[in-house]
Amino acid sequence: MIKMNTGSSVMLLSGASFLLLPACAATSYPSNSEFASLEREVRAFEAEVFASYNGGNAVLAADYYAVDAYVFIPGQPPTLGRDAIAANISRYMEDRNFRLDYVNEFTKVSASSDLAYTRGRLSVTYTDRQESSVRTIDSNYLLVMQRQPGFGWRVVEDISF
Repeated sequence: MIKMNTGSSVMLLSGASFLLLPACAATSYPSNSEFASLEREVRAFEAEVFASYNGGNAVLAADYYAVDAYVFIPGQPPTLGRDAIAANISRYMEDRNFRLDYVNEFTKVSASSDLAYTRGRLSVTYTDRQESSVRTIDSNYLLVMQRQPGFGWRVVEDISF
């Protein structure tokens, strides 16, 4: 056991503590070029997610989401789980005027490379049944994605605001 005087306090460190220090220092993070590659990968995945909404197949669109994903849309209760997300998407796809467009404004990948998020602007065009007219709503979005073993990236949180 080693006794260290750190000014006003005394620390006692055992030999086992020193074994942990090199392991902490040896943590490897992706290089800048690896981060850039991961960000391109995440943006491509995001493009697939949004394109799937315009594709007409709610089950395929929902497959981009984790089994336990949450979707938050203003004015609606949160949607939990891939099956509920597919049911919600299918309601939108029944509208022949439904269209979803987006502009990515920011992409970030975690140092661990297994979490990422994107944010940007979103336009949703749909038929307003009360007014019998086509409307477009502009909003913002935040997608949180997780790399899941054997499945690649999946959306875990989808927030429109």
